[in-house]
Amino acid sequence: TYSIQTIDQSRHAYNKLNNLSAGATVGIVGAGLSGVELASELRESRADLNIILFDRGELILSSFPKRLSLYVQKWFEENDVKIINCANITKVEEGVVYNHDDAIEADVIVWTAGIQPSKVVREMDVEKDAQG
Repeated sequence: TYSIQTIDQSRHAYNKLNNLSAGATVGIVGAGLSGVELASELRESRADLNIILFDRGELILSSFPKRLSLYVQKWFEENDVKIINCANITKVEEGVVYNHDDAIEADVIVWTAGIQPSKVVREMDVEKDAQG
């Protein structure tokens, strides 16, 4: 499982994703800003990959206006990014994501759920929303 929480982790994930062969499957766990950005960038740069985006909510980008969420979800559907809503990832193993205990194979799994703002932003003396 790869992460994009830090710059070093992002570079490591980037190298792995760039070296995937055509037809490989990428599973992205988390459909907040980071997961959505990763999925859209991958789709635009690697049209030869299969992309699955796992979201625990009923709609991606759930903390944003519904109109935006629907627009982005429609874009993903039109561009062959598979979205699995109401996901409950119970386990992750090498090459397998378990959603509600159902095994879904992926050549690379990137975990974007729960990514927090950087320490500098978290420690700023300004008003923040629930996401930091």
